Amino acid sequence: MHSHTFSFFLGVVFAIFFCLMICLKKKEGKRYDERQQIVRGIGYKYAFFSTILYFSVVALVSEAVEKQFMTRSAEAIIGLCLGVAVYVVYCILNDGYFPINENRRTLLISLAIMGVANIVIAVNQIMDGEIMEDGVITEKCSNVAVGALFIVVFIACIIRNAIEKKEDEPS
Repeated sequence: MHSHTFSFFLGVVFAIFFCLMICLKKKEGKRYDERQQIVRGIGYKYAFFSTILYFSVVALVSEAVEKQFMTRSAEAIIGLCLGVAVYVVYCILNDGYFPINENRRTLLISLAIMGVANIVIAVNQIMDGEIMEDGVITEKCSNVAVGALFIVVFIACIIRNAIEKKEDEPS
């Protein structure tokens, strides 16, 4: 129980911190050019179809095995994280996620902190045996899913930065 309370408290602190950063960033006018808006639209489409495919596969597998292997909440959390990951990674790698001339350092630091914090909490929950109950993955897998999401987005940002540096180098 102590682990769950600490995890919840840490999650709330990080969520408040992250929301404050987003609110402060929204005050600045974000502008996307036409190409970026097109990339974002394509990203939404890929995320939508990925999420639909995920939920379809989960439903088919659940019916085929005739045994529930995840709670509905766990299925939803993982599906939502998958959709967000597809959208964000596609947009980042195709230069449609960040507004023109935005400093990404704060976002990279936030992603790293949130990813590591969620993974640390997830490892603690796994070690305490909290993620599974009677062989069924519960909604407590959310830290694993969200931590993986933040780490994947962080890696996509690093890859995008490397691509931009390579493009900026004189040939």
